[in-house]
Amino acid sequence: MGALLGGLGIAVLSIMMIARVLHSEFRGAPFRTFIRGTKMVSSSKLYRLTNTGDKQISLAGIPMPKKIEPLHVLVNGATGTGKSVLLRELVASALSRGDRLVIVDPNGDMFSRFGTDKDFILNPYDQRTEGWSFFNEIQNEYDFHRYALSIVPRGRTEEAEEWASYGRLLLRETARKLALTGNPSVHALFHWTTIEEPESLRQFLQGTLAESLFTGSSEATRALSSARFVLSDKLAEHLSMPAGSFSIRQWLAQEDAGNLYITWREDMSVALKPLISAWVDVLCTSVLSLPEDENRRIWLVIDELASLEKLASLESALTKGRKHGLRVVAGLQSTSQADDIYGLKAAQTLRSCFRTLVVLGGSRTDPKTNEDMSLCLGEHEVERVLYSQNHGERMSTTRAIQTIRERVVTPTELAHLPELTAYVALAGNLPITRVALTIQQYPRILAAFEGKNPC
Repeated sequence: MGALLGGLGIAVLSIMMIARVLHSEFRGAPFRTFIRGTKMVSSSKLYRLTNTGDKQISLAGIPMPKKIEPLHVLVNGATGTGKSVLLRELVASALSRGDRLVIVDPNGDMFSRFGTDKDFILNPYDQRTEGWSFFNEIQNEYDFHRYALSIVPRGRTEEAEEWASYGRLLLRETARKLALTGNPSVHALFHWTTIEEPESLRQFLQGTLAESLFTGSSEATRALSSARFVLSDKLAEHLSMPAGSFSIRQWLAQEDAGNLYITWREDMSVALKPLISAWVDVLCTSVLSLPEDENRRIWLVIDELASLEKLASLESALTKGRKHGLRVVAGLQSTSQADDIYGLKAAQTLRSCFRTLVVLGGSRTDPKTNEDMSLCLGEHEVERVLYSQNHGERMSTTRAIQTIRERVVTPTELAHLPELTAYVALAGNLPITRVALTIQQYPRILAAFEGKNPC
């Protein structure tokens, strides 16, 4: 373990040094005087401004000031522009100083490069997975309510939310009843909520809030059918998890418990999406239960935010998690993806919670995202000297000073940005910079996926 951390530390230092050599100076239109707005500097200058030499996180080769780490990082970029390269560097630097990480890890790439025997995997189809159940997270009566929201997220439309609310009601009241047996299971929960005869279910839930699903005639029938339909989708993959006692909130409370990798293969992504989203939301709500400790460092790394369902607890985690040591790094290919999942206003609110921004190359076929990211990188107001010539009988040249307000980086520049090139805008009153990413080799030391024996 010591050798691994030492190697990671050397690798991170190498990246920072290479980035200093390969820095890119801003080559925009020249101006006479900078007045106000976003300032662009070379990556070597920003490196000097932020480097304290005190085990900082490396973000695209730039040392992050420690005080802005809990303000979260959004990484935007089209497919194939270098997002994985950037995230591996960040993960390596976090591991080198002993931080804890929860990594939503498509194809097990991060686990294969950085995993150790102290770490944990959640993946129902990997034989190394921990055994987990919804009931493992329940410690208090109100947990049924908040974790039901993790399993059945809010609907994207009013109609979808109405259905989802019926599902959450049936889920939490049935789970409460099963918990009273002393040996609850997800299999029993699934059977009661989706398969059991309605009359038997009604008798089982008599005296609970879910009894309202059986009161009346056609409306009650529709509500119950909606609830069972929703849960048949959201709970199905929970049945694939092996029995066990692993709890995300207990893992969070044990500071020496290693790191957590939530993995899947791309051919599993559609089936596992509800389960993976539930795990991430459980983490987001559970971290807020930890005692406040700004010296705690827990990173949640989400390679692609749009690969998850609507997370009910994400906004609270982003706005309140800082006091509990949470740092979120999320990738996003297109702003329209988040708009579609969360709605325009909620998606804008979520993006506003990420104070540090890294923008890689955009797609020419997605001008909206390029426009949004250009706005995020900011504008500046400058004075330029303009010359005009009069070609009359006496040719003369006129010199004038013009004040201009303009984008520091235009949408077109982002659409044409080369691979492994990014703009870094750190939180606070710091200038932005353009950097060239360097591919650092992190060899695979573990299998990314070990399938279960079907027999």
